[in-house]
Amino acid sequence: HSPSGCRRFSGCFFQTVRSTLADDFKETGDTEAYLSAHSALLDSTLRRALELSGLPDESLVVVAVGGYGRAELYPFSDIDLLILLDNDAAKEASLRDQLESFVTWLWELKLTVGASVRSYEEYLTEAANDVSVATTYLESRVIWGNQTLYAQAREDFFAALDARRFFRDKMLELARRHQKFEDTPIRSNPI
Repeated sequence: HSPSGCRRFSGCFFQTVRSTLADDFKETGDTEAYLSAHSALLDSTLRRALELSGLPDESLVVVAVGGYGRAELYPFSDIDLLILLDNDAAKEASLRDQLESFVTWLWELKLTVGASVRSYEEYLTEAANDVSVATTYLESRVIWGNQTLYAQAREDFFAALDARRFFRDKMLELARRHQKFEDTPIRSNPI
C-alpha cells in the first residue's frame, strides 16, 4: 500500500479547502477559528494518508508537536511531526523506507514538514538533554497510531522531567536569544 493512489486527489482537495479557509478568514478575520480549522484540515489529510500508507499503526505513533501540536497552524508554518517508534520497529529498515515515502508525499502537497523519527529510547534521551526538544514534547498530541505508546512515552517523559532544571534551561535559552539580538525585544534595523 502507498498513498500514491490518492496523491493527486488529496493534494487538490487539500489545497482547495486550504484556499477556502483563507477566503473565510479574509471575510471574518477570526484568527482562532482559522488556526483551528487549518489544523483540523491537516489532521484529517494526514490521517487519511496514514490509513492508506500501509504503515503499522501498532508499532508507531505520529504526533503533532510545537504550534501544530497546539492546533495553531498558521498558513505557511512548518508542520512539525514526531514519529515515535517502539524499540523493535525502530530496527526495521523497510519501515524507515515507508516513512520516507510518506514524508515525501507531504512535501508533494507543498507542505513544509519537519519530521523527526525516533525510537522510544531516543525520544526520552533527547528530551532529557535538549530543552528545545523537551519544549516541543510539552506541546504535543496524537494524530495517528498507537495511543498506548504515546501515553507511556508522555508518562515517562514527565516522570523524568526535572522542573527546576527545565525552568533554568528555558531562562538560559531566553537570555541567549536576547543576547543574540542585543537585549532588544524589537529591533527597527536588521542586524
